[in-house]
Amino acid sequence: MDDKINEIKVSNKYRNFLISGIGRILLTRITSVIYIILLVRYVPLVLQDYMIIINNFLGISATIGLFGIGYSLTQKKISTNVSNDDYYKIIYTIFILGSPINVISVLIIKLYVEISNLDLILLIFTSIFNYSLFLIYVLNDGLIKSELTILAKTIYSVLNSLLVPTFFIIFDSFNSILLAWNFSMLIALISSFSTIKNIVTHLKFDFKNSQSIIKFGFPVYLASLLTIVSQRLDTFILYLFYETGETSQYYWVLRIAQVCQELFFSIFTGLFPILTKIFSRNNHLHYNNVVNSFLRVINFSSAYFFGILIVSSEIIIRYILGYEEIIYFTIIKYAFLAYIL
Repeated sequence: MDDKINEIKVSNKYRNFLISGIGRILLTRITSVIYIILLVRYVPLVLQDYMIIINNFLGISATIGLFGIGYSLTQKKISTNVSNDDYYKIIYTIFILGSPINVISVLIIKLYVEISNLDLILLIFTSIFNYSLFLIYVLNDGLIKSELTILAKTIYSVLNSLLVPTFFIIFDSFNSILLAWNFSMLIALISSFSTIKNIVTHLKFDFKNSQSIIKFGFPVYLASLLTIVSQRLDTFILYLFYETGETSQYYWVLRIAQVCQELFFSIFTGLFPILTKIFSRNNHLHYNNVVNSFLRVINFSSAYFFGILIVSSEIIIRYILGYEEIIYFTIIKYAFLAYIL
């Protein structure tokens, strides 16, 4: 009887978590589509290019400033008895070490993006808030508080999607976009107030433990850094060598394809509680049969779903993005085909 109750509890726990995950993905992706539709219709192409380049550059600089601690904190928490107090001190130390990197990145951005002095000041705040969010994410994950990371990411994604186009439509300036970014990041940070409060109570520069953490995850750090740079390299090349607007148009086409992929796979996450329940019964033969059937359903459904998207890709691009160039129809078709394969 107790085993049955525990099985139900485990199943319900995973079901609730994954259902909330589906809701989160649907919410963030739907608002992302609204965000893209409004941006391509109201924000000039040159400012769209600026937004994409700045976002990509700040993502790289924040990753550099993390020094690989995301992997290290999680693994150390699992394999050792590192105290939470040490983690708070390490995050504070990493923030002090990494902040100059992120400020310097803003100065590099200014070499390639035409912005005013006010924009520069706002962009420095954007860089620091963005870096702080990255640190909060890895700290919450290291403390096994991933739900706080999920909450902060969801809040930022939804607010950013709604506020950026709204602020620009109202104020019609690039600094309104920066203000929307800063406000969204600030609210996301406040959602992890308890974590930030603990950091503030442990404001001690702890280079020794920080050095140990950095050294522990350095190989993974290099790999993740190379990955994030390679994923953004195409947009930098387009921005530097092609005409205004080519970068943003290419980026939004791929973003639409990515949103479709995320929506598709979010639906199937709802089936995982069933697999968890079957596995908890220790009937491994039945479990293997169900998993194989599950994989066949995913393969068939993905071929069918993305096949329909490939056929209707021109309609998607025309009505969501308003683009008429054949090259963008081809790009999204190949993106959908890659998801099938």
